[in-house]
Amino acid sequence: MKALGYNHYGKPDVFEEVTMPTPTVGTDEVLLKTKFVSIHPVDALIRSGGFSGGHALNQLLIPGSEVLGEIVELGTDVQGFAKGDIVIGKPGRAGYADYVVVHQSKVFHKPKDMPNEAAAGFSGVGNTAYYTLFDFGNIQAGETITILGASGGVGSIAIQIAKNEGLHVIAVASEKNKQYVLQLGADEFVDYKQPSQLEAIHDRADIVIDASLFASSAESGLALVKDGGRYVTLTRSPEAPTGKQIDIIDMRRTPDMTDKKAMDYLTALHEKHPVHVKPTALFPFSVKGVVAAHTALEDGSLSKKILLEV
Repeated sequence: MKALGYNHYGKPDVFEEVTMPTPTVGTDEVLLKTKFVSIHPVDALIRSGGFSGGHALNQLLIPGSEVLGEIVELGTDVQGFAKGDIVIGKPGRAGYADYVVVHQSKVFHKPKDMPNEAAAGFSGVGNTAYYTLFDFGNIQAGETITILGASGGVGSIAIQIAKNEGLHVIAVASEKNKQYVLQLGADEFVDYKQPSQLEAIHDRADIVIDASLFASSAESGLALVKDGGRYVTLTRSPEAPTGKQIDIIDMRRTPDMTDKKAMDYLTALHEKHPVHVKPTALFPFSVKGVVAAHTALEDGSLSKKILLEV
């Protein structure tokens, strides 16, 4: 089978194509013929060496924690699935490949009526939004939540969850995405490029979710939290400010999250009223395609969910 990976950290051009044996399934696993691979910001952070602690890689790494594919083989103990099912797979890693083995506990039927392209990038951002709000943010009905990076994959679903749970939502994004986030249900919009607009919402939020790309809003976001509030960051923890008590919560410190709980909630929410997922940008499943995909992710040139089409 064909896979895309790298054996040292660096810029997007470290990727190379490799040929590997098609994996075999264990008794409680399924084999997927990949249709789409979801590209996440954490993929770029790992590839750049951002989580390496300064250590060299010196081994082949095939990234990819989320795919959408067709089940082509099942282990003898697998239940609830059949050959030919189109499913979301959460392999953890090694998803940048045209065949992927996934444990049955990490395989999910895509929400009913959700197009394949939308479903391909749904679980990663959806699960992250779910755990950001519930397990880390401990959201409560009636609270005010400010979402940085509100037009992104995680931020856009966080808006929809927060509104479903009865929160007042302030969406912080670029002006070009104003109508998009308001249509998702945000109560207020703030252009992050306008200091006066940001200043007007200082100290208003019970909770701030920093879903901005690579935590680009970390320091300025702290000013938006009221005294005694919570600040949840997905990628980088800012220094706590003086003169204000803020609970800074770094999601990276507790990676053990159960996909099923989140997917059950998100599927039920989608059945209640369809969850809107960011439009997708498709790149070919090739070295040229993955390099272009990672480059677009890092430079922010696309306001879309980035996928590789296999």
